Amino acid sequence: MAQVRSILSRDSLAVSDEGVAFKALVAWRDHDKEARTAAYVEMLRDPEVVRLSQLDGKIISDLDNDELINSVPETRKVVKDEFHRRVLNNPPTSKPRGSEDELVQSRKKFLKQKVKKQFSDGKMYGGKIAEVEMEEGTGKKATKPKPAKSPAAKASSAKKQKK
Repeated sequence: MAQVRSILSRDSLAVSDEGVAFKALVAWRDHDKEARTAAYVEMLRDPEVVRLSQLDGKIISDLDNDELINSVPETRKVVKDEFHRRVLNNPPTSKPRGSEDELVQSRKKFLKQKVKKQFSDGKMYGGKIAEVEMEEGTGKKATKPKPAKSPAAKASSAKKQKK
């Protein structure tokens, strides 16, 4: 139950609409109805798990007529309140899952961590970790002035060129 709750509570859960998440919860319950009905009812009452105000009106109507829902006073009240919110045309009480900004931020964070890990594991640049500075806004490698050679290094370099 904890794993199902954790997954369905995520704002970043990528579903086309809230009905998909709700139907997944119903399918989970139906897999072992006797053992999971109490947990289903509990999750249905949790606005972070089931976002009733984001569900299609048909699903709310079906819930309003569901025997299981109506047999538990707390869930009956939750569904009735949502039904009345819609009748009165009040704004939704829950936010939709995975607004585009949240999904984009989540994806950027994931990619940044992946690249950072590959660099730290030495998997990029043939096992060599290279520090490359980029010119701001150009995407080109920044040119750094070469450090001045010591007199001994200059002499050694000059000998190599003569050979």
